[in-house]
Amino acid sequence: MSDTQAAIVADDFAPVLRVVDVLSPALCARVLRYYHEQCGDGQPSGVLEYRDGKPEFQINPDVKMRREAVIADPALERELHQQIEANVLPQIYRAFHYPVQQREHFKIISYEAGNGYFRAHRDNETPDVAYRRFAMTLNLNTGEYSGGQLRFPEFGERLYSAPAGGALVFSCSLLHEVVPITRGRRVAMTSFFFGQR
Repeated sequence: MSDTQAAIVADDFAPVLRVVDVLSPALCARVLRYYHEQCGDGQPSGVLEYRDGKPEFQINPDVKMRREAVIADPALERELHQQIEANVLPQIYRAFHYPVQQREHFKIISYEAGNGYFRAHRDNETPDVAYRRFAMTLNLNTGEYSGGQLRFPEFGERLYSAPAGGALVFSCSLLHEVVPITRGRRVAMTSFFFGQR
């Protein structure tokens, strides 16, 4: 039997880039501590909805239930930027041949058991975020919760996750969701990458 015949053909994988060891355990712990101590575990996360062509910011449990905070500490933000620049951006170029030039701020997000989820959506489908090209979600505490994986419904029911300190990167045009948390609390860091607006 040839190597080609022995290979397993995957037919339901979404085009998702998984990058491990982006942040060290010590840096993950610092980001978690910052979120708990400096951000008070964040604020309820809302969505921008358009009514009669005008944007309105609202908390909408039909869309998502999570808490979030922007990283505002300059030293921590700089250190995280260096790690993303060194460990994630070269992999995006390698996998997708896309030269990232800019990013949005780093945001820490958390999903609680019983009421943590984000329904299926795309990350660039409204005018205010149409410039986004790639999304990154980086897990900070994998193993301390159950559920909370990403699913890409257009590519089947497979669930995607990364170890603590590891990231998933994918096109903002892909339909995706965060499945409900069933135990504990998932804490992650996100950002969005793009070129010139």
